[in-house]
Amino acid sequence: MPPPPLAAAALRRHVLRALLPQSRHLCLLAAHSPSPSDDSDFEPPDHPLPRAPDGDGELAAFLHRLSDASTAAYVAANEVNKAIKTFDAMEKFKTEADQTVFYSLLRALCKNKNIEDAEELLLVRKKFFPLTAEGFNIILDGWCNVITDIAEAKRIWREMSNYCITPDGTSYTLMVSCFAKVGNLFDTLRVYDEMKKRGWTPSIAVYNSLIYVLTKENCMKDAQNIFTRIIDEGLQPNVKTYNSMIVPLCESRKLDEARMVLEDMMLKGIVPTILTYHTFLRQENIDETLKLLKKMKDDGCGPKSDTFLMLIDRFFQLNEPGHALKLWNEMKRYDIRPSYSHYMSVVQGLIKHGCMERALEYYDEMKENGFASDPKLENEFRTFLLANRDHWRGAGKYNIIPQRGKHFARRGAT
Repeated sequence: MPPPPLAAAALRRHVLRALLPQSRHLCLLAAHSPSPSDDSDFEPPDHPLPRAPDGDGELAAFLHRLSDASTAAYVAANEVNKAIKTFDAMEKFKTEADQTVFYSLLRALCKNKNIEDAEELLLVRKKFFPLTAEGFNIILDGWCNVITDIAEAKRIWREMSNYCITPDGTSYTLMVSCFAKVGNLFDTLRVYDEMKKRGWTPSIAVYNSLIYVLTKENCMKDAQNIFTRIIDEGLQPNVKTYNSMIVPLCESRKLDEARMVLEDMMLKGIVPTILTYHTFLRQENIDETLKLLKKMKDDGCGPKSDTFLMLIDRFFQLNEPGHALKLWNEMKRYDIRPSYSHYMSVVQGLIKHGCMERALEYYDEMKENGFASDPKLENEFRTFLLANRDHWRGAGKYNIIPQRGKHFARRGAT
């Protein structure tokens, strides 16, 4: 039930001023919100949140939109208490906060890894929002997919039983996925069998998890049988199905078998995703890497900025700095502009391999391109330059400008 007519403006001022006081736009809107005797219709331009209601009839819908926007913003900023306070405002003004809004808050908390807070909120509010399988599944998804913690997932499973909540198909799907991710073949199959006995029909996601764990445990014949079962049950293997076999094969360095799966997938008209290519790139040598990058572009699947960041890191870890720098140069061919992370990866990698002069050049270039300096690296470079000052030309105690760089400004003799 909406609040009395005269409460609408006061509610709007309260929500906008009290719940989000740090937002300049919201404070302006709150300050200009009309009182019962104020006909002002001020509204700041490009307002980040939903427009406030013009009348009482729109109030409930407005609060739902406001709650979704503001709680999501607070959760993203790790302001859990403020997110919950925003949600509570709906009850304070006797505006019904339905289960959909409540579950949206729980999902936002879990997505941002505040899973324990989401679980506590679910249980604390059980008098207002009765516990359901859907609510527990949100928490379960957090422990299974956002943070893969099998111990916590099993605990939530037991909590469902303690509260007499019967797991549904989604619950079983999440547990099968979680056990598969950690390579627990026995429990994956156990939960899968229990799911079928309870009358739940496995989805393609369940079969993908089975293929992954069977391939990971080198049960290739059984994994292939799952492909047949998928088709027999009227489902269609998708790119995630094939990735579920390609990923563990690549991780086991069975690249020839992985390539055969990739070829079969493409013959069936299924286009690889960037995950597919990244899986191979994490294992290939420099020549195959360059070929795959070209194929990615031809297929319209990258390469992207994080592709090169992954590769540069990888080749430095393999003690192949020359190949890492080659990939740095390849970025230009693919019209990818280096980010701060790319520069830092190259600089730190070169320092690790004793290439201080080259590292200094990339560090100078990074700062010239407008990226912030790093205090730790500044000190490290200064120490290096002071220790090797005889290699640099110039007069004066602090004239330690490298011949090919512009790291430190000339101070002159003292």
